[in-house]
Amino acid sequence: MQVIDILNKKIELFDKVLELSKQQSEMLEKDDVDELNVITDKKQVLIDQLEEIDKIGAVDPKNFDMESKELNKRLRFIIDKVLQIDKKNNETTKSMIGQQVKEIKKINSDRKRMQLYRNTARSTDGIYIDKKK
Repeated sequence: MQVIDILNKKIELFDKVLELSKQQSEMLEKDDVDELNVITDKKQVLIDQLEEIDKIGAVDPKNFDMESKELNKRLRFIIDKVLQIDKKNNETTKSMIGQQVKEIKKINSDRKRMQLYRNTARSTDGIYIDKKK
């Protein structure tokens, strides 16, 4: 593969990654975990393809002509956008996980209180019944 072909393919794949990152943001806002997982799997396939391209042909920026430099500049711009969106998505995810952890702790605390109440209520009932002889 030539340098221009490699850069064009990477731009194409990173454009798709960018779109999937935007979709991930939407799914996080909607709290749609199932669709978020589907999108994440699609994104991982694209990332794997990008890694394969990097293995096939490492591109040395020193040998770029003007067209290659422009393509590389465009690629860098797309990558920066992806990184910004992914950073925001990670922060949102961490926040959501923190909220879920608080919720789980509250549920566990409430469950312990209910068990203590039930155990106390049972022990206050009379165990023996006196019968008149």
